[in-house]
Amino acid sequence: MAPNRRGGPLTRSSSGNTPTKRTKATPKASETSSAVHDNDLSVISKKEIEDRGAGTDEDTDTYVDLPFLRGEKRVFFTAVIFLTRLNVPRWAEADHHPAYLMRSMMHFPFLGLCVGIWAAVWLEAAAVLWTPFVAAAASTLAGVWITGAFHEDGLADSLDAFGGGWGRLQILRIMTDTRVGTYALVGMILVMGMKLKSLEVLQSLSQSDITISTFLPSLSLSPASVALLVAHTVSRWTVLPLIYSCHYIQDEQSAKRGLYNWFADSQRLLTLPRLCLGTLVTILVPVLLLPVEQAMSVFLVVVLVTLGASYYGNLIIGGVIGDFLGATIQVCELCVYLLLSADLKQTQTNPFPLVMLAATAVLPILTSRPLIDFGFRAEC
Repeated sequence: MAPNRRGGPLTRSSSGNTPTKRTKATPKASETSSAVHDNDLSVISKKEIEDRGAGTDEDTDTYVDLPFLRGEKRVFFTAVIFLTRLNVPRWAEADHHPAYLMRSMMHFPFLGLCVGIWAAVWLEAAAVLWTPFVAAAASTLAGVWITGAFHEDGLADSLDAFGGGWGRLQILRIMTDTRVGTYALVGMILVMGMKLKSLEVLQSLSQSDITISTFLPSLSLSPASVALLVAHTVSRWTVLPLIYSCHYIQDEQSAKRGLYNWFADSQRLLTLPRLCLGTLVTILVPVLLLPVEQAMSVFLVVVLVTLGASYYGNLIIGGVIGDFLGATIQVCELCVYLLLSADLKQTQTNPFPLVMLAATAVLPILTSRPLIDFGFRAEC
């Protein structure tokens, strides 16, 4: 999951500790490895990507341990510049240092909530002037803009890779290709279309159809706005357990292998307390904004998506990688919209459609082909 905006260079830390220099793990791309794209002007060359660096000038194996408040300040703003297009002040001392980025994942659900608030403001404002569909489109556009289509890019790359790749190495090669293929094009049209239609349905609900929150009954928000707040929060939580429990793939053939491998080496910095704090925020938002029954349904969907992503990622490519995590966030967000906009009352008398839908979603995962690359094994 590569950052969508390169942070400014970080000045030398005022700490007395002098960081040890990291051995350069990213050799220059050879002519042989980059020959495929040398004459293709539509693709960013491997050397160009490598020359961009890792978005940090602290080329160390670990991070300089800052005082608690100063360190946590940097951790938080690292998450801000990683997940959004927002600029941060120089005193934040934030860049894309993988060690701080790994620790910052505890803030992903909270920043997801902030993105949801931003999208909900656009939704409510546009709904005054236009139809529910236009309001949903404006809200989606606002969300895509503030995140730089970060997770949408991961979903598009994953659709092309898993759709067109026939083995682990081929999947990883396609995933790093900057071009958009048929699987990505068709898949993104369907996903964005379902998002827009779900939000339109929620925005079109009459006042009598709105289910009031158990804990905040006086909160005056449209169902679509509540769905945005909940979906953006819980979907970003999926990254935490996947990073905490799964093998992060170190792709030696990728132009960004230096950053990714460094990122994988920092996995241990996402500790259990940080995972729990991120989970607490994730639980609070649905509980406060939704009835208990709907909140429990949302939790169930999020857990199922996370387990499915863990199983599928380990089965096919032997772990997780940035684009795959972004795709998981998008799938989870869509599932929450579909859940909250569904007419579940119909299933009380006839549960067959719900059973068929669940089987349709589960069977492709359970029957997926295992790793094709002989001799490769990864633990999760």
